[in-house]
Amino acid sequence: SFGEPAPVNMNPAGKRFLSLQADPAGGRVFGTWIDKRGLAAAEAANRPYAGAALAGAWLDVATGRFGEPLIIQEHTCECCRIGLAFAGPGRPIVTWRNFFGPARDHAILTFNGPDQPGPLHRVSDDEWEIEACPHHGPALALGGDGSYQVAWFTNSNRRQGVFHAWSGDQGRSFSAPRPLGNPDRQ
Repeated sequence: SFGEPAPVNMNPAGKRFLSLQADPAGGRVFGTWIDKRGLAAAEAANRPYAGAALAGAWLDVATGRFGEPLIIQEHTCECCRIGLAFAGPGRPIVTWRNFFGPARDHAILTFNGPDQPGPLHRVSDDEWEIEACPHHGPALALGGDGSYQVAWFTNSNRRQGVFHAWSGDQGRSFSAPRPLGNPDRQ
């Protein structure tokens, strides 16, 4: 059985691509999504705003309610799924497609504490410039040794297909991308 449906947050601006992950300490779940409140406010003020924002909030499992959302990163790609894992209790790891100038490549950050996003680091350096929504976000998993394992799709001039890279320093740097499968057949 399930409890009564409850909103992730009450802001009427669009929300999409929600990802949920249980905190290893138990009792709470972290959710992250693409959030359009910054775009809505910018449009109302007749100001430019690129893409959307990456937002997150904690769900209290006992009450079934999400807390106040936190804007993790402004001006992100607005239409790709989000990878989510935990570096430890209260420390979500989030990876998503981000704007790096005109390129739509992938970023990652690890929280320093429950409401303290750490620095953003670049995962992929594909330089994929596309004025459209790829709808292909990254996948994230933690290796048994604590390494960050990320896979993603790209269709840039630099490389095409599905790729994998790993980080042994909590996402500050990544290995060279390796293709998954036969790139000539993708």
